[in-house]
Amino acid sequence: MSELSFYPIQDMWFYLLVAFILEALALYIWQYRQSKGALPLAGALINRTVWLLSLVVIGTAEELESKLLGVTIQQMTATLPALFWLLFLLQITNRGQWINRRTLAFLLLVPALTYFLLFTNAWHGLYWKKISLDGEVLTVARGIGNWLMLVYNYFLVLPSLYISFQWIRQCTGLRRRQAVIVTLAPVIGGVGNSIWLYLQHTGLFASLPLSSLITSIIWTYGFFYLKIINLLPLAQAKAVDVVGNGLAVIDNEGWVVDLNAAAANLLEVTPAQIEGKQAAEVFAKWPSLAALLKTEPMAMQEICLEKDNYVHYYELHIIKLSDRGGSSMGKAIIWKEITAQKEAQEQLVEQEKALSILSERNRIGRNFHDGPGQLGGCLQMELQTILILLNKERLKDAKAQVKHLLEIAKDFNVEVRETIADLKTGVSSTQDFLQLLKDYLDRYQKNYGIKTELILPSQSLDGLMDPMAALQLLRIIQEAANNVRKHAKANKLLVKIEVSAMKAVVIIADDGQGFDLSLQSVGQNHYGLAIMRERAEEVGGKLRFESKPGIGTKVIIEIPLGKAEQHEGIGG
Repeated sequence: MSELSFYPIQDMWFYLLVAFILEALALYIWQYRQSKGALPLAGALINRTVWLLSLVVIGTAEELESKLLGVTIQQMTATLPALFWLLFLLQITNRGQWINRRTLAFLLLVPALTYFLLFTNAWHGLYWKKISLDGEVLTVARGIGNWLMLVYNYFLVLPSLYISFQWIRQCTGLRRRQAVIVTLAPVIGGVGNSIWLYLQHTGLFASLPLSSLITSIIWTYGFFYLKIINLLPLAQAKAVDVVGNGLAVIDNEGWVVDLNAAAANLLEVTPAQIEGKQAAEVFAKWPSLAALLKTEPMAMQEICLEKDNYVHYYELHIIKLSDRGGSSMGKAIIWKEITAQKEAQEQLVEQEKALSILSERNRIGRNFHDGPGQLGGCLQMELQTILILLNKERLKDAKAQVKHLLEIAKDFNVEVRETIADLKTGVSSTQDFLQLLKDYLDRYQKNYGIKTELILPSQSLDGLMDPMAALQLLRIIQEAANNVRKHAKANKLLVKIEVSAMKAVVIIADDGQGFDLSLQSVGQNHYGLAIMRERAEEVGGKLRFESKPGIGTKVIIEIPLGKAEQHEGIGG
């Protein structure tokens, strides 16, 4: 057709009604404009509304100037439907990456040129060759600009149809029904437009508003029943914040809207099998999952499912889906299998138990190594000496040696009691530590005749020392005191505690015989000294020695301080 004619409108109310419905639908879709496909679809509906209103202006206006204004608006809207449909399809089928600034600029090139030719037609006549008004019928002869607009629209329809039919072919179940709706609505609109172009002069029926009304009904069905835009993209957007393997989207009525591949595999269903199914029926095979359908949204929950005679663990998130007004639309259940992590945690617990047992054995060995642990060797040496003296009939010397052996037995008895007491001792606070230290030094002075002195810092240690650090510090002091008693030949033992720069500095000094540090590697060849260093390092501390022959020895320990955690008590 080289000419386009515009005839009077008989049922203006019908045009206005359909325009109102389309505009209401566009406003509804606008609230989901952040969802894929919502913006181009809302734009298409608004464009159709303006198209219908422009026909009302053309059909009811009496002056040529008013009719031409309506024709100009009608041609502007006729340039864009195919573009809106293509953009909508690319977004909703996850091909939005095809539309970048360069591509969009290319697609808008023809509409921009068309608008330019349309508005400047009076100068060149390239859009309309001739305009005539015969009574109430306005006729315009098509120019090259108008033909360019038509070719542009039909050119864009081809890739849109290809994408639509590919989408239908690749989908099943509910997703296929959504794809059919998305394809059917614009096709009906296009058929209605073609009928209007060729048969409007017959006046049989208003094909353009009628096809628009049918399209709006189809879209309404797609939105409110099939949830094309207002639920699936919203669920996917929510799911971005929570990484999960499985995703199930369920509406307020309990219908399954969508299952991704991982969810379908777990539930042992195909997308076609969930069509028209309630979530309770789909989840029936897994009662623990079905129970979650009745629960309120929650941050995270763990469940276990037995599958193929093997227990699988899953981490689940239930997310409430709401519209912009806050009204509930459904929920998304997202789950991730954590079986491997749970097994690794169980192995770690077993390893920690084994390590705890080994640590306990080492702890007991530390407490026995220098006391009861040496009794066997000591008894052997003393008894051999007594036997030699008896063989030589040196009874007086043998008697003296027996008395010495009795003293050793007495000391051993004291050490055994102290070792047992140490094993039972627990430290739950700084006050416990200080009181245990005072009691130990009092017993030490009473049992061994070595004078003890304790100097405490002016600053309170309350709440600064961790119970584990306090216990290890107490054990180090006890070990150092035992070394003084056995090796130093000292008369006095000093324990001084200082607080400096968030650390406790403990000095253990004696006035004994001392030793030359340059002649031996301290702590490497002596088990007791090595244990003291090991205890300090276990709580992040350091230990060093200062000693010279004839002037005594100092053991200096540095233990970091911090806010003490609450414990019921930590044993040695």
